[in-house]
Amino acid sequence: MRYDAVNATFLSAFLKERRKVEEREATITKLQKQIEALTAGLQKVSAQLEMSKPALQPSPIINKAAGRSTRISHRAVTFIARRLFVALVRRRLQAEWIVDCPLICV
Repeated sequence: MRYDAVNATFLSAFLKERRKVEEREATITKLQKQIEALTAGLQKVSAQLEMSKPALQPSPIINKAAGRSTRISHRAVTFIARRLFVALVRRRLQAEWIVDCPLICV
């Protein structure tokens, strides 16, 4: 067996693998630059959004028991509205299930 041929085969395989590694490193570098650019753009958009977002104003809610209005935040009003909506949907689904259920004869 010729050692020169074996060495040439090993060198060829090594050079192919080295090219693959260099291509991967170039791809990684390119992706890192894209990530940095996207992050910078996201930070700009976030800053613009923060600047344009209106300050949350408390909403007046009438407390009938106390006879006076109480202020709660917009977040609380949204939370309550969502909870009420979910409760209404569940009741509606339960009512439809009872009407549409073939096992229950009314």
